[in-house]
Amino acid sequence: MAPNYIICFEKTAKKYYSAKTIKNYHFYVPKLAVAHLSKSLSLTPFASYVDNKNPQYKLDLPSNKQIELVNKWLKPDMPNILVCPLGSDRVLDKKLLNKVLIQLDQYCKIHFIAAYQRESYPLVAKNITYAGKIPLETFIALCYKVDFIITVDTATVHIACAYNKPFVSVYSGYEDGFAMFEPLKQQGAYAVQSSQKSKKPVHKIDKWSAEDVINYTKSFLDKWNSQ
Repeated sequence: MAPNYIICFEKTAKKYYSAKTIKNYHFYVPKLAVAHLSKSLSLTPFASYVDNKNPQYKLDLPSNKQIELVNKWLKPDMPNILVCPLGSDRVLDKKLLNKVLIQLDQYCKIHFIAAYQRESYPLVAKNITYAGKIPLETFIALCYKVDFIITVDTATVHIACAYNKPFVSVYSGYEDGFAMFEPLKQQGAYAVQSSQKSKKPVHKIDKWSAEDVINYTKSFLDKWNSQ
């Protein structure tokens, strides 16, 4: 990639290396948790070049080739909802997620698309397609094409923000993590936090309000059906 500048944000020490022993960066920001991800550049020497009042995520539109690939999962006669229950180090409680999907599945005709294989994360909704492991560019196109997204705290949140996609995201009770990675304040974005508070990052996210996710998704579906 040959960047002109490399910025290292709040890199925690690992077993064999730390920010003191590795010097492959130009600037180091020791504490990013005081700012939202979208405002992270305000803590660097580039702050004067950044508009911190109205931060936005932007992505180019997917290629026609990628759109054609994801169209095979979509149903044109019903809302298509992408479900992302797993992140790189986050996982939603299965019982709560199944409760959400069952109730939504009974509410109206919906087509769910799960981002993982049935074997790795079984879901009990009737009308569901499993995309499995797909290339990143295909996944981004899938986020762009679906009507609504239900996701754990992961990069999917920020992809949805970049495309102004209606979604609901579920976070742990780790307040610093939520402050850093919560969705941008925009129409159609809704975040739910677990009631189980934590002072450090949490892998399994449980004790989150399934009712909040159900009610918010239903409000979207009502608007979709009225169109």
